Amino acid sequence: MANLSSTCDDLRAEYRNILPGISAEQTKQIEAAIKAGNFLEAASVVQTFKNLSGVEFNIAITGEPGSGKSSLVNAIRGLGDEDEGAAETGVVEMTKEPVAYHHPTCPMVTFWDLPAIGTPDFRPDAYLKQVKCSHYDVFIIIASERSRFCHTKLAQEIQKMGKKFFFVRSRVDLDLYNEKHKKSFNEERTLEKIRNNCVYNLSREGMSSPQVFLVSSREFQKYDSPQLQKTLLKEFYNHKTEMFAATEGPRGNR
Repeated sequence: MANLSSTCDDLRAEYRNILPGISAEQTKQIEAAIKAGNFLEAASVVQTFKNLSGVEFNIAITGEPGSGKSSLVNAIRGLGDEDEGAAETGVVEMTKEPVAYHHPTCPMVTFWDLPAIGTPDFRPDAYLKQVKCSHYDVFIIIASERSRFCHTKLAQEIQKMGKKFFFVRSRVDLDLYNEKHKKSFNEERTLEKIRNNCVYNLSREGMSSPQVFLVSSREFQKYDSPQLQKTLLKEFYNHKTEMFAATEGPRGNR
């Protein structure tokens, strides 16, 4: 299980190193946002501190039909599947083209609910071109069952573009429920077994140190959700810093 206190302590240390001069009040705001499960609210504090307005961060969420892409988009934005403004979910594939969803309190961050890979209209060999992959800054590949060849192939192509991906294994609450009848059941060991299997399948296809997160959109504050949010927050900051450096560089050379 995630240790939220440890996560916040780690964030405090990171921001002290990354953002010299950040105030105690701003640090508290970051901690409070993370404890509430809102990494993008924490990112807004960084946005204010660094004065990096106008820089967008695009997170693409992709996976096979029924993997829980839209539910993850909703959960990470703090919404239920039936809330106003939520991504549409259902028992059939609902997403036919990339759909943008801005975070309610951090509109510079956009989540893109991509069409499912492996459908007749979106085959793996042409998928990234169809969804205009160059538009996105990072990718989340989501699977509701064990990782498949299409996931590793997609991860390989994303890495070839020089971009990062994070692998999310969804619905782990159901996996745990299905295993509880066994006399030898242990939640931590079961979660570790799932994680190790995902890492193994990605690594054997050439993925170097893949980052795997176990989540449940129904119980989003459990399992690896805090680590996923922390990782996305760090990527958001790194992206904005790079953009800021690219903007300020020519001025400094004048």
